[in-house]
Amino acid sequence: VVLLWKDDYYFIATNDNENDIGFYVRKAHELEDLFAKDVKTYKILDKDTENGFVQLFRAPEFHVLIGSLYLLFTVSDSEWNPQCHIMKLKENGDILNPKDWEKPIRVRRANGGFLSEKGINIDMTPVKSGERYFYVWSHRKNIGTPLDTGSMLMIAEFDPVHPERLISEPKCLSRPLYGFENTERTINNEGPYAFYYHNKIYLAYSGGDARGYLYAIGMLTANDGDDLCDLSVWEKAKTPIASFATIPGEYGPGHNSFFWDRDQNLWIAYHAVTSFEEKIVSSGMRRVYFEQDKTPRFDVIVE
Repeated sequence: VVLLWKDDYYFIATNDNENDIGFYVRKAHELEDLFAKDVKTYKILDKDTENGFVQLFRAPEFHVLIGSLYLLFTVSDSEWNPQCHIMKLKENGDILNPKDWEKPIRVRRANGGFLSEKGINIDMTPVKSGERYFYVWSHRKNIGTPLDTGSMLMIAEFDPVHPERLISEPKCLSRPLYGFENTERTINNEGPYAFYYHNKIYLAYSGGDARGYLYAIGMLTANDGDDLCDLSVWEKAKTPIASFATIPGEYGPGHNSFFWDRDQNLWIAYHAVTSFEEKIVSSGMRRVYFEQDKTPRFDVIVE
């Protein structure tokens, strides 16, 4: 995820290639400088056994909700059970200073209970429609059994003043029913993230093999102002918007985010592998362009 905040860019991502627990942030005034060799990284959330932050520090996302900055993320305690959490940057706080962040809170349902009694909940992201706010996240239960549900996208409304709690009951927005969502024994809809363009909401998500070349990005769309908990307002694309065939040399693009730069250009940030055999994912980004009919394109290369 890349964030433009107070005229500087910040970068945060899942970092588990070397089993290095925690979330690290980079800061630079220019976008390309985020990835300079000498760029400094700052750990803003560390392992915390007492509070149950032990493993699977995953999918951190910066989001601004009515003027305040939050970090949404997934983390698990010592028993593998990843769940959605949120923490708020204190007023006038420094993103890079861990002491300027409030204590993380586990997201709960309207009745105060957990998002689910059984199963994992990961990759939570906010989506705004009109003046209402909704969370979309990935839920899965019965992993490794004949009753494995696969991961599904769930949706519920929340109050941005109290974003740690839902105000409506979760509904299943999308299940992995298409071929590209069911590959390499990986049955999933995960990694949702939205952008907005000409009164339309574009909600990307990922499906397929998350650590290989068959990972792909799907898309759900709705109109800005719709009640997003009304499942009939959504349209789901039957084919991926990005896959191993989209960009030469980049295979299995997925679990992406979007951001607007200073010049109001839209970018997609994502991870992918560099060959059909590679299993270590790398981060990358590129511009998103639009056709004259306002349709977004994700396959435009430099040449």
